[in-house]
Amino acid sequence: MRRWLCLLLACSGPAHHEPISPHHASDAGVAGEPPISQSECDDLVTHVVQAVGSDRPEADQVAARADMHRDCKGMTRAQLSCAMAATTRAEVEACDLR
Repeated sequence: MRRWLCLLLACSGPAHHEPISPHHASDAGVAGEPPISQSECDDLVTHVVQAVGSDRPEADQVAARADMHRDCKGMTRAQLSCAMAATTRAEVEACDLR
């Protein structure tokens, strides 16, 4: 989650586009949890861009959206819920630890 957040918020250094390992290898998230749907990923991307990156250039937003869509399904439901409730950069970053 941090890589696309950094991209969205223009962290120092050039953007790197190497794939990162999601927290869970399968799209199913945690055993016993339903997988995160494409609609939920879309909602997450929109929320995070509006909440913490709406002042960034459009090119940064587009790149961050692509990264978030790729990484979203590897998130746990706890991370998804946390990120959807976040309204600040610090809150979104804290969700990566769940």
